[in-house]
Amino acid sequence: MSSEKTPNLQLHKWQATDYVQRTEFNDNFEKIDDAHKQVTEQLAQNEQSFYDDSFWSNEVSFMATWHGYLEGDNFEFYVSNDAKTYLPINKKPVFPSIGMMRDYHLFEHNGTFNVLYDSDNSVHITTTTDFKTWTDRKLTVTGLVRQWATKFFVDTNGDKYLLITGNTVIESDVDKNGTTIPKLKLYYAKFTDDTLTTLETPKLFTMPDTTNRIDHMIAFENGLYHMFVKNEYAKTIEHFTSSTFNGAYTFVETISFQFDVEAPAIIKFNGLYYLYADVYVGGFTLCKTSSDLQTWSTEFRVGAKNGATTRHFQPMVTNDSIVKGKIKEFALSQNKVNVQELTSTTIQNEIRRDNKTVTIARTNATIDNLKVFSGFTYSVQSSAVVTINTLDLTALKEGDFIYLMLASESGVAKITVKNGVTFKLPNGEDFVISKENRNNVTRIKFHFDGSKLLIDNSSGNFNTFYNSKESEYYRIDLSTLAVDGVVSNLVLQNNTVYYITSGNITVNSVDVTNIPQLRGRVYFCLLSGSTVPSLTLKNGSGLSLPGNVDYVISKNNRNNESVLPFMNAWSALRMISG
Repeated sequence: MSSEKTPNLQLHKWQATDYVQRTEFNDNFEKIDDAHKQVTEQLAQNEQSFYDDSFWSNEVSFMATWHGYLEGDNFEFYVSNDAKTYLPINKKPVFPSIGMMRDYHLFEHNGTFNVLYDSDNSVHITTTTDFKTWTDRKLTVTGLVRQWATKFFVDTNGDKYLLITGNTVIESDVDKNGTTIPKLKLYYAKFTDDTLTTLETPKLFTMPDTTNRIDHMIAFENGLYHMFVKNEYAKTIEHFTSSTFNGAYTFVETISFQFDVEAPAIIKFNGLYYLYADVYVGGFTLCKTSSDLQTWSTEFRVGAKNGATTRHFQPMVTNDSIVKGKIKEFALSQNKVNVQELTSTTIQNEIRRDNKTVTIARTNATIDNLKVFSGFTYSVQSSAVVTINTLDLTALKEGDFIYLMLASESGVAKITVKNGVTFKLPNGEDFVISKENRNNVTRIKFHFDGSKLLIDNSSGNFNTFYNSKESEYYRIDLSTLAVDGVVSNLVLQNNTVYYITSGNITVNSVDVTNIPQLRGRVYFCLLSGSTVPSLTLKNGSGLSLPGNVDYVISKNNRNNESVLPFMNAWSALRMISG
């Protein structure tokens, strides 16, 4: 029998010493055939467009999600006419982001579109009628120190509730992988009026065990309330039912998916229930359907045109012609072709609009007055030696960003970015991207301050960064942990800045057990303007660094006095480069 499975389709995979069964081949062929059918159906759906009137002839599912194709945290809107494949609407932000924004629930209420989201342990609701003008309010939720994954629910009698994952105290627990996680519970709070302004004190749902059941959403069917939650210990979706809204709820079943999942979302679309689950490590969504909330279909992957990512959402479903008309108007307004952006003679033939990548040179070149556009990556390939003197920034507005990337492993290739007219660079010196500097094959982010481009491959000046987040981040001086200048194994803590001010410190290995996959963050910083001190991170043993080589933080590399962010991705600490 096969001893291994492939990561995506879970096909049988054999080692040289494994016995082979014919049934395993049949199982593989059936999975491949099913996958082909799903892809074919999704591609056919992708050919449909919200430009066609037929797209809007029946019910549509409309949602807001995050971390797909926009930079940072902001509302990414999608629409679907089959609840299986979603078309992205906005290519640029339409909401003035306040920073960290998570776990959106989009719904329509009293003629307005509303998005619930949480930000820095607080709950916000933002309202719009046209997706241009927004009214953002912070809701007062008394008694809870953690307020996450909020949802909006209207009961059969018209009462309106906020569903909240939270706790009254900060506690921790350990999941199935031995990872430290927050201890959370399931709450509800009733809105006191129809303006959704004020809330009663949150109360716990009555359930067999509310501890570390999170991300709850409710559907009402045939006299029963069906609650779907994530079991934070096991990373599975569980199903409970009750005859009353607040419980007592009774456990029904664990709804199995082939990956660890979270954020169950439930809608009824054209008479069929769709249960979505966020594969948070993989960055995509799985779905099962049911006609009665008792028996479930085989899971399938939710399609998102252009390869966009769908994360942690709760859609709204409507067949109201006025509401659909507003969604359609928004979709069309966001997808008008900007002819001017396509007429730059320098890069016209290089732009690939799906991924916004532009190759500016494959041979030695000097770049003067190249027009750039927000969100694009401008790359140099092969063994080219390129100097960028100036860029045309007229298409950028304050807060926009671009990336530069040396897409080459050649020891000869490099990009020299000239300080001065277009760029305002650290220490007023030119910035070099090269294999020698260990920043090749990495996107280097620059943001526009309204006048010039500033390098933004870090989280900014240390003191500014720390003081602005003083209640959230810890600081640890690595020199207190080092023996003879070496930290043998650094056990990392989430939301922590590790820094040195003098000396030469080497971190040989790290333990990422306490850092949540993809969501957690740690930071390294050299607080010195001297050319002597350095902080060296050794590639391997928990660290996966650019180019698979050691990473040195020093003034010589011009990355001192900046806070460099890292994340835990697939059990290894990896640098975030924008």
